[in-house]
Formats: sequence, C-alpha cells, structure tokens
Amino acid sequence: MRSLLNHRYFPFLLDYYFVVNDALGDVTIAVREVIKLGYADPARVGLQGYSWRGYESSFIVTQTDMFAAVVVHH
Repeated sequence: MRSLLNHRYFPFLLDYYFVVNDALGDVTIAVREVIKLGYADPARVGLQGYSWRGYESSFIVTQTDMFAAVVVHH
C-alpha cells in the first residue's frame, strides 16, 4: 500500500451484493471510511463504474457532492 500512497492514488474496489436502491448508501459509507482511515483526500475522490455499475455511478454522482470526478462505461 505504501507505494500506491506515494503515487497519490489509492484504487479501492467495493465488492458488494447488489440490491436495488442500496448502492448510494453502500458506496458513500465505504468512501467515508477510506477517507477516515487516511487513504484518500476527500477533495480528490473519483468514482468509476462499468455496465450496470456505470448506471449506478451516474445516479450516485447526482445525489452527493462527495466525488470530484466520475467515469462511466456503458
């Protein structure tokens, strides 16, 4: 982990069981914990999603200002 932090990025893969309408809470809770642990700068958090999680990412970014950028692949 030290080498990732030295490069100023920390890839975090949230692997969760998909339940409709729960993605927003699951993602924001996990990101808050990563920030609290000191692995992420709250001003520089990005979100990325592919396929169905791309649609979820598109929704999440409209519900919170937690993310500085979002990348969506459909």
